[in-house]
Amino acid sequence: MFASVITTIRDASIRKKLILLIITISTSILLFASLLQLVYGIYYSKNALANELTITANVLGDQSIAALEFFDQESASGTLASLKQNNSLRVACIYDANGEIFATYLHADHKQTETCPAHPDHLDHAGHADQSNHSDHLSGHNISVLQHISRGETHIGMIYLESDLKRVEQFIMQYLVYAVFLIVFIVGIAWFLSARLQYMISAPLFHLVETAQQFSKKQDYSVRAVKESEDELGTLVDAFNEMLSKIQYRDTELNRLNEELEQKVELRTAELRTINTDLTDSLEKLKQTQDYLVQSEKMAALGGLVAGVAHEINTPVGVGMLAASHLKKHVDEYHERYEQGVLTRSDFEAFLNTTLESTQLLLSNLKRAADLIHSFKQVAVDQSSGEQRYFSLRQYLEEVVQSLRPKLKHDHHQVVIDCPDKLYIQSYPGLLSQVISNLVINSSLHAFEKGNPGTIQITASYTDGKVQLRYTDNGKGMTPENLKQIFDPFFTTKRAEGGSGLGMHVVYNIVIKNLGGTIHCDSKPGEGVVFDITFPAEDHPVQHNS
Repeated sequence: MFASVITTIRDASIRKKLILLIITISTSILLFASLLQLVYGIYYSKNALANELTITANVLGDQSIAALEFFDQESASGTLASLKQNNSLRVACIYDANGEIFATYLHADHKQTETCPAHPDHLDHAGHADQSNHSDHLSGHNISVLQHISRGETHIGMIYLESDLKRVEQFIMQYLVYAVFLIVFIVGIAWFLSARLQYMISAPLFHLVETAQQFSKKQDYSVRAVKESEDELGTLVDAFNEMLSKIQYRDTELNRLNEELEQKVELRTAELRTINTDLTDSLEKLKQTQDYLVQSEKMAALGGLVAGVAHEINTPVGVGMLAASHLKKHVDEYHERYEQGVLTRSDFEAFLNTTLESTQLLLSNLKRAADLIHSFKQVAVDQSSGEQRYFSLRQYLEEVVQSLRPKLKHDHHQVVIDCPDKLYIQSYPGLLSQVISNLVINSSLHAFEKGNPGTIQITASYTDGKVQLRYTDNGKGMTPENLKQIFDPFFTTKRAEGGSGLGMHVVYNIVIKNLGGTIHCDSKPGEGVVFDITFPAEDHPVQHNS
């Protein structure tokens, strides 16, 4: 409740707040003054009543001296009977020197409820009392006075008077009525004056608020508040008008800057559009160049494969030609002996042995060349066609490695294949051969120092419709900086030795884009390299029937 009242006052207008403030202050001061006057009036009225009772007691005491000395109770009662004109006096008692009741007076309205005290206070049991000794006592709704009666220094009795406080209560009621009337009158005057005088403060504020609202709604910076005085409100109006002037100036400058900025933005946009067009063309050319380089890298790898295989085939073919030439020489020699008729049995046996050795040597070398040509043919066809087919994964990996033997035998690198014999899958063998070839060539170029044989292991398995390939070597590994860039195009640490930096980028694109798989590389300096490759593939029923 109190919080809601505070909120209502807080949200009221300044005009109402000023009126409420003036009325509150006026009413508070008037109530405080009235309360002080009431307290003082009550105090004064009670003291006046006590003094009046004291004077009355003194007069009655003097009049009762003779009656006390001559024990004339009737005369003393007559003296007290004169108090019946005082309507507020309720009890009057005269005591003798021994403190015994000598005469009494009870108001007619209180005879049934009031009596004289049996032993009044301040009685001197020795029969003497100070003539100035008297007391008054206020209790509840009554006030009492006890006065000594003396002749000279001799204490002869006491008189006790008790009166009600109706006069004081009447004074309080009259004062309250007067105070309420006065407060209402003063509050009315305060309201009337505050309603008139607050205009001097609220009017400039209202005008300032109207100006601010007009400025806020219409965004009209040319409006100004009217200054009506030189007081603090006038200073506020000046400050407000100065603020509007600054805002108007800044708004003008802002509009000008916005126009200039729009022009600059349009000009810059046109420039950026031109640059963007050039960049798009350059990017397209770069992509074409990159595709060309990637294709060139593939063809270079295939060309290197052809050169290696051709070199490898030269050896068995050369041996076969030598064996054939040797055999022809012996055939011509023994044919001449035969025609001359000098051919002996031992010569014929030597001819047969030479012929057998030469044919065996010729057949073995021709078979070796045929195997090389078959492996190269299959790998080359797969790389060039890029078609999907069923194949034995282990056999194909061996064919790929066989085609790479010329590049590995110089440094005596060893390739170990760990793959189930019965694993047949449907996939893209040409793409797979490019991945394996690039990985092996990358190891031979970067992982192993020249003259130091290394070991490469290829592990393959098939689980849940996916082929898992793990390629590892025990080479010198890579630094974290090089590992982060291993799949980036044109990144190589052997550029001075002819490296293009596209081999691993080709591997990444084949695995991610063509095979739809994932590839992850892990390596530390001195700990070799590990490639984890996963790609989807279908298994073939042949593996179950084998």
